[in-house]
Amino acid sequence: SEVDNEFEQVFSAKANGIHTVTKYRSKSTGLEIVHAEIEGPVVNGYIVLATRAEDDDGLPHTLEHLIFLGSEEYPYKGILDVLANKCLASGTNAWTVTYFPKLDSILDVDHTCYTLSTAGSEGFCTFLPIYMDHIFYPLLTDSAFKTEVYHTTGEGTDGGVVYSEIQALENTSSDKTNTELTRTIYPPESGYHYQTGGVLKNLRETCNNVKVKDFHNKFYNPRNTSIIICGMVEPTKLFRSLDPVIKKLVERGVIDGWTKPWLEDVPEISAPVVKNIKFPSDDEDEALVTIGFRGPSAIKEFDQVAAMRLLFEYLTDSSVGPVQQDFVETDDSLASSVEYSEMENSRTTFYFEFEGVDLGGIDKIPEQLKATLEKQVENFDMERMTDVIKKNIQEELSSMENSPHNSIAYAVIGDFLYGNDEQDMFEKRISGTLTIKGFLSRPKEFWVGLIQEGILNQKWVIINATPSKKYQKTLAEEEENRVKGRHEILGKPGLMKLAVELKEAMEDNAREVPESFMEKISVPCTKSICYHKITRYQNPDWAADFKANLYVDDINSNFVYVSVLLDTTSLSKEHKKYLQVFREYITESPILDDDGTLISYEDVIASMNRELLSCGMDLGIDGGGRFRCGSFPHILSLGLQIELDKIEQGMDWIRKILWKTQWKGDRIKVVANKMAGDVPQLKRKGSRMCHAIIRDLLFKPDSNVKVSSLVRQHGFLKDLISSLPKSDKKVQQAFDAIRALITDPNNTVVHISTSLAKLNAKLADSPTKDFATLLKKSFPFAEDAPISKRLANEPDISFMVPANEMKSNPIGKILGLGAEDSAYLSQAVPCLTSYDDPDFAPLITTLQYFAQSEGPFWRGIRGGGFAYDYYCSATANEGVLYFTLSRCSDIAGAYKIALDIIQSHLSGETVLSEELLTSAKSSLIFEYIETEKTPLGLSSNSLTAYYRNLPGNYTRLLIDKISEVKLGELLPITEKYLKPLFLDNYACAVVCPSDKVSAVTEGLTALGRKLTIMPSLANSFLAKWD
Repeated sequence: SEVDNEFEQVFSAKANGIHTVTKYRSKSTGLEIVHAEIEGPVVNGYIVLATRAEDDDGLPHTLEHLIFLGSEEYPYKGILDVLANKCLASGTNAWTVTYFPKLDSILDVDHTCYTLSTAGSEGFCTFLPIYMDHIFYPLLTDSAFKTEVYHTTGEGTDGGVVYSEIQALENTSSDKTNTELTRTIYPPESGYHYQTGGVLKNLRETCNNVKVKDFHNKFYNPRNTSIIICGMVEPTKLFRSLDPVIKKLVERGVIDGWTKPWLEDVPEISAPVVKNIKFPSDDEDEALVTIGFRGPSAIKEFDQVAAMRLLFEYLTDSSVGPVQQDFVETDDSLASSVEYSEMENSRTTFYFEFEGVDLGGIDKIPEQLKATLEKQVENFDMERMTDVIKKNIQEELSSMENSPHNSIAYAVIGDFLYGNDEQDMFEKRISGTLTIKGFLSRPKEFWVGLIQEGILNQKWVIINATPSKKYQKTLAEEEENRVKGRHEILGKPGLMKLAVELKEAMEDNAREVPESFMEKISVPCTKSICYHKITRYQNPDWAADFKANLYVDDINSNFVYVSVLLDTTSLSKEHKKYLQVFREYITESPILDDDGTLISYEDVIASMNRELLSCGMDLGIDGGGRFRCGSFPHILSLGLQIELDKIEQGMDWIRKILWKTQWKGDRIKVVANKMAGDVPQLKRKGSRMCHAIIRDLLFKPDSNVKVSSLVRQHGFLKDLISSLPKSDKKVQQAFDAIRALITDPNNTVVHISTSLAKLNAKLADSPTKDFATLLKKSFPFAEDAPISKRLANEPDISFMVPANEMKSNPIGKILGLGAEDSAYLSQAVPCLTSYDDPDFAPLITTLQYFAQSEGPFWRGIRGGGFAYDYYCSATANEGVLYFTLSRCSDIAGAYKIALDIIQSHLSGETVLSEELLTSAKSSLIFEYIETEKTPLGLSSNSLTAYYRNLPGNYTRLLIDKISEVKLGELLPITEKYLKPLFLDNYACAVVCPSDKVSAVTEGLTALGRKLTIMPSLANSFLAKWD
């Protein structure tokens, strides 16, 4: 057909020998399509354009925001997200990645990417041409620019969605450091020099809509565009969906020639540089030191770039990496953590980031790094290098299973920006294993030469970022003077004019979308969606004499995932204090071998890296991390990922970790030091502290949540560090108490996810013969311990302050942070306590109705430029309903909008919309389907279902219930649950800039929030144990 003939196949390759990836190109427009065939229910789309900033106005970023606000054929703000939701998606998204630096640990400034995920291919093909119309033919109105990018309010303050977003990031230690590093390493003419997100000064003074339109004209053309689709879509249907897009492009005229903006050489750095910068902070405790240098060319030296990544893994990965050893894993550590990152530009940059550096030790960092690297030149460890390479191969294969959509898309983006239509190079990019395997044969001299030439001989750029109370004060004064100056210059009439202009812009943006536009799309059928399969076994017959509770999920996988879930409820509060340091220590501690030999922690970690793909311990069944707990916080969970080929060695690590680890005071001290060194930077993050406060208000004093809180733990760790080695015995007793508990089958649940057919085939040829035998070897429970099949699944609410107690004594707290430029709020009220409650599906649908992209909250809060983000969630496990606001430029204004929206719906002033309900239900259904887009995601849901006493197919049953929710159910639900959320005082946490505490308290008090101002963190309730 004519449509099929429009797209010609360029070439096809297999990503790591697993997923077929095919590149096509439109003959008449040059538009590129890359399709990766990935099985599963979700189709991901990535629409990529190579973009380049020539100043700090943030044009790539501001344009990215404005693209979503209407197009020629769909000339209404918000219609894009509402229609996306109807197509079984959950809104749309995009990135211009200077201000989102860790995209798979890579910092980029070279492209804008628009993303879309749908359940099934029908909705994807329906929505794609609508999305492309917005990308190629956006409205870019002045009113949209005013609300979405930047405006001055009637009070003389700054606002706008983009402005709020950048305001929350620009003065953080990491962003100030990254900005300075990028500016120093890349000269202005390189294009990499500038902040694609924009800087606040430019957003206020020089960025404007004319520039945005010019930028769009320059870069948004089909020859500079690649559409990457990852999922099961028929190419013919895909091409047909793009037919109207191609026709319109041809009618309007396509430019003949186009040169990619990133292919010229980047000038060299003339000399090494050291720069000292400040960032605002309430304390002046610890610095951040970054050391970077130019790397190989991403265009001409792809293999060398891959080699550098492996070398940096060798140097920094895990506690036995040489750089980690010399900087972190010592009694007199120079830093609390060391990581590496990369800027994958046409000419790459690699850099080390040292966090938690003592202010007096800043100058020691480069000296020690040089010494460490020179030591490696003399004594390079080829065994470790081989282990690192082999592990990277397995991680690459694991990504094909657990995150194939993103892994392949990111590789294809690199090819689009820097490739030249060479099939071999394309295959190399999408198949990391091809390149990595080649390094197994490289001799020691190759790696030593790379350290010498690639790092030591490069011109180093060193950025020393130190906290400053004075700088914090200066920034606050500058903002205050800016607002004062506007009042003086504009006076009341001028400010009123600004208020009127903003109101008019908001009204223009809020024009109702005619029903005829909404009806153009019907919700796709979910019957054709291709789900992953799972078979669940609870205490199967073949493991009847295994002493603990056992769950096995049979999924399609080439790995074995093991979760050992350990109940800590009966621990004393005193011993619970040690859980955070215990969970970090136990996976990097010495072990007593079966013959009585003590194996050093270095050798333990080296062996673990060789035999396990991943290993970690958390509080909660779904991941907690440092100073946090996941759901079911009383569960200490050990998680392992094992290659099928190493199943016996891998499973034996359960026995070694839980039964054979040894408690050594000097090692515990090093681990505690690392953890304590992380606290100062965490305390500077508004979102993290807001989360810590609300959790502290809701949970009981002896709960793991409260005991693990970062401020409380900081004091405990400092005491622990200063008391060791004298307190050795006390610590050992605590660790022994924890071990006694977690090696008791009565407190143990084991969850295993794998392909049983593949597993049994591997074991059939081994001495073990079967998995039941291997399980018993891995868990050497005491012989006299009775068989126990207990599931310790007490819900989170068991560990929380009773609702009646909270209602009679509601608490609201506000904390000022000098390091923050934005405000955050989190509040909670009691809610339903069962996922089977008949109200659950109507409640989460109602929350989605208000909170969905282009729903009432989106239009009011984000559309008005009051805040960058907000969130509503009903957590039945906790019996709590949450409302959060984040990155707010005007938190009282944002809160008032939310309150007004709920009240206007309850009063009948605003009528509920059937179209918005359809969109809410579709997007919510997608969000639940997306949790099962990989076999492992399906298995994670299975484990959660066991703990919640729900059937294994609960997600599918819930989807059916959501689809049946009627419009008439929403108002009673709003009255019953959302009205108390906004009108009752229960628990509320607010974090804002230090200089705005009084104003924010006053603003929120006027709206019914009762808040107490917190003193310094060290003297607050967060630090107290009672």
